[in-house]
Amino acid sequence: MPLSRREFLLRSGLGVTAGALAGAAAWPRVAPAADVETPPDLNDWEAVRNEFDLSRDWIHLAGLLLASHPRPVREAIERHRRGLDDNPPHYLYGGYSSREGEVRQAAA
Repeated sequence: MPLSRREFLLRSGLGVTAGALAGAAAWPRVAPAADVETPPDLNDWEAVRNEFDLSRDWIHLAGLLLASHPRPVREAIERHRRGLDDNPPHYLYGGYSSREGEVRQAAA
């Protein structure tokens, strides 16, 4: 019995999906960040200013041009960079995408 084009595409898509899921299931999960610290009290400008590693010799008004990252963002970038440097495929497929639902819930 010959396969129709639609049946061929459907079975091919299912096969590719099953192969991708089987490969992703073999990777161990990446542990979430263990130490989540309390965010700083940002009720005054000095506390906000201390979150950035900008030179105190200048008044920085180029916020919409290029901006320095605040400390929590720099630390998160560093954690991700270390994970990618250590083992890129493991980091990418081992838990990054599995936390997408958690991120969406936290953002909602």
